[in-house]
Amino acid sequence: MNGQLSTSNSIKISQLGTGTGTPLPMLSLSHDPGTGEYFPLYATQTRVGIGTNNPLADFHLANSGVFLMTRTNGNEVVKANPIGSLRVTTDGFLAATRGIFINDGNSDFFSATPISLQYRGDFIIKDASDVIQFKVFKDGLVRCRELKVDLNTIPPDYVFNKEYKLLEFKELAEFIKLYGHLPNIPSAKEMEDNGSINVGEMQFKLLEKIEELTLYILLLKKENEALSQRLWKLENN
Repeated sequence: MNGQLSTSNSIKISQLGTGTGTPLPMLSLSHDPGTGEYFPLYATQTRVGIGTNNPLADFHLANSGVFLMTRTNGNEVVKANPIGSLRVTTDGFLAATRGIFINDGNSDFFSATPISLQYRGDFIIKDASDVIQFKVFKDGLVRCRELKVDLNTIPPDYVFNKEYKLLEFKELAEFIKLYGHLPNIPSAKEMEDNGSINVGEMQFKLLEKIEELTLYILLLKKENEALSQRLWKLENN
């Protein structure tokens, strides 16, 4: 053999008993072709371990049927409870390779890491009666029963304050003629260049325009009533 014990680069020593009924660990030496390193492996009735310096060190059953995968320092990496819960610990690392990944053979269609949660497909939430309450379609469409947006700007009731400066009709007409959009509303090009809009902020801007329109209508009504009175006086004198 010219000093070569195995063409598979592994040596396995096993002993199932000592004659007293007490099982002993099965031992082997494993070679990592990627790094060229050799790692001692061990196994008992309840544990499987990898070396003493390799990060993934120990797989074993703990109390109450809990399955643990731990590092050599004892830190838990994966914990599976018999009731069905699974916990993955990042151990302080934020790399995208740390987390939970479900692969379809070509790519990860689900992944959960400390910095992202990704799912390639429709995301659906149903109630106890199997009725869809929330759905995000894979093409970006969102369907939900109700949508609430947290406030991050001041609601526009300030339009009705006496200090609010409402543009004169002439000023408004000149602004529209010059810029091609309403004051305090982004232009179509601005929205297109930005690629998105802030829904909550835009709702408030539209409400601001509605309140301004209300004031304009009241002004027109006041002018109309004044003209009607003048006309009535002219007709009855």
